[in-house]
Amino acid sequence: MTTFLIKKATLFALFLIACSSSYAEDRAIIVFDASGSMWGQLEGKTKIGIAKKTLNKLVSNWDENKQLGLIAYGHRKKGDCKDIETLVPVGKVNKSSMKAIVNKINPKGKTPISASITMAANELKYTEDNATIILISDGKETCNADPCATAAELEKLGVNFTAHVIGFGVDKKTSEQLQCIADNTGGKYFPADNAEQLKDALEKVIEKVKVITIRAINEKDENILHKMVDWKLINEETEEVISLNGTGAAVYLNIEGDEAKDSETDHKKITAGKWLISGTSGNYAGEASAEIIDDDEDQLIKVDLKKQLPKVTITAPDEAIAGTEIEVSWEGPKELDGFINIQLADGKPDYGASPYIYTKEVSSNSLRMPSVAGDYVLRWYDRSDKQMLAERTISLTAADISINAPAEAATGTEIEIAWKAPKGLDSFINIQLADEKPNYGASPYIYTEKVSSKYLRMPSVAGDYVLRWYNRNDKKMLAESPITLKAEAISINAPAEATAGTEVEIAWGAPKGLDSFINIQLADEKPNYGAAPYIYTKKVSSKYLRMPSVAGDYVLRWFNRNDQKMLAESPITLTGVDISITALTEATAGTEIEISWEAPKGLDAFINIQLEDEKPDYGASPYIYTKKKSSAFMTMPDVAGDYVLRWYNRNDRKMLGESKILISK
Repeated sequence: MTTFLIKKATLFALFLIACSSSYAEDRAIIVFDASGSMWGQLEGKTKIGIAKKTLNKLVSNWDENKQLGLIAYGHRKKGDCKDIETLVPVGKVNKSSMKAIVNKINPKGKTPISASITMAANELKYTEDNATIILISDGKETCNADPCATAAELEKLGVNFTAHVIGFGVDKKTSEQLQCIADNTGGKYFPADNAEQLKDALEKVIEKVKVITIRAINEKDENILHKMVDWKLINEETEEVISLNGTGAAVYLNIEGDEAKDSETDHKKITAGKWLISGTSGNYAGEASAEIIDDDEDQLIKVDLKKQLPKVTITAPDEAIAGTEIEVSWEGPKELDGFINIQLADGKPDYGASPYIYTKEVSSNSLRMPSVAGDYVLRWYDRSDKQMLAERTISLTAADISINAPAEAATGTEIEIAWKAPKGLDSFINIQLADEKPNYGASPYIYTEKVSSKYLRMPSVAGDYVLRWYNRNDKKMLAESPITLKAEAISINAPAEATAGTEVEIAWGAPKGLDSFINIQLADEKPNYGAAPYIYTKKVSSKYLRMPSVAGDYVLRWFNRNDQKMLAESPITLTGVDISITALTEATAGTEIEISWEAPKGLDAFINIQLEDEKPDYGASPYIYTKKKSSAFMTMPDVAGDYVLRWYNRNDRKMLGESKILISK
């Protein structure tokens, strides 16, 4: 009976049985040193000459079923650590072309080993597939990098990254650095001090060894299952058991009797024959039966690790009304991070469907049903891997909804809307013109939850409209009712003329319940909903409005607040204000003097005082109010100088009069 050896290695979800002496995989890249030191001599011949001749012989004997690539460094420029080039991309070998390329290599530059083996690893996609490189170098790293650390990092991140290294004519210190690269990646190091030793080293590197790969996969898409796996191998004939705990990675198979392979003292033994291979990783488990055969053909054994689903159940009523909230409860592990969603029964199960409720650390929750009647399924999904764990059917019956509103109403008024609907619907009613496309986002609207009627203000434009009921959870329209809005006359009653800055009584005639205001603007301005001053009209039929301070032709305009529509207007002409301030022409600083004035009644104004050479300032002090009187006392400033008394209207801060005064000490 043939005996094999197994060695463990730690990677992620791939369990690879392969020979530790399997130096050349089906895909490999040679990293060739073309630094200036390769012009050195061994036994009277240049190292570059020996290396080219030996490498060409390797290419000539290369197995055509294996892919090979070539990277060189230091062959184009002196002193350039970035002088690294892929001379032959990894692939099927064109032997004559590759040998011609090798013969043209001309050593010149530095030795960037770390960057070169990283470039080779990336070209082999070392984080996704097995990756083998063969480094031939006659010197140590000369580009401020640590190739030992680089090799260890590539081994850590790779699926099965291996670097075999040949140190060609190197001293002891350089040999130690090169051997470290091989040791850190599970590869082999060969010192070679002459042409024959270099030839022997390359022959050992490309030696053919059988590879058996045991791979943990997800059977649905055959992707590698990226989890740590505990493996158990049982020989079905001898009942021999091999346990590999906490690995799930790379294990190497060697044939007993091979001198190189037997030198590995930490290998386990395995016999050829039928084996039951099982793997577990958390709540994932699977097994496969396979026969390990003593031949040269590689084997791939796939083991499907399936999630062992927890026992969970969903409890919900058999029937419910569409759009309502129902109580859904469940049983399952408390720590399970999942959710329950709902879909039509004839649809393909969809992890991303909504609505949904989360289940973690609770045992029940309310879930709002879709608005459309039909047969549905509640499904429980695990968020960690999107696996469906349980399902429960439920039938939804249509909600009986009716909207009760008058057939006609006045534009802009508030009317009462009533409705009948199942309890618990999260909905609203909006209004649109009948010839418009139904719009979930139209306004105005009223919410219907927890009440059976509400007031809704009608649009300001007459026409045929439709009241529509929408469910908020899925924007479905479930009911509608037509209504016709008729315009009612609105009139603004105001004098044709008034004095600028005074208060004028404005009266109006309009339907009750309008939420509106009247503002005033210059007649030649574009109507502006936001213009001031203004007065509100709700619940009253007249109010006083203070006129602007500047004379001119104006328009009083009526606006509805709910939709900013202008519904009426009335012209008014404002005449200039005749204001005079009477005061001493000279006064002593700090004394109190009497100031009198003449002005139209009702102006809301004040008089302040400033130095004449200052910019007029509405906020200057001291000041005196003028409303409802014709004179008042003001204390003069303490600083002597030429001053001006100025009259300001408070409603729009306009300055309407002024009088000079000299303040002396």
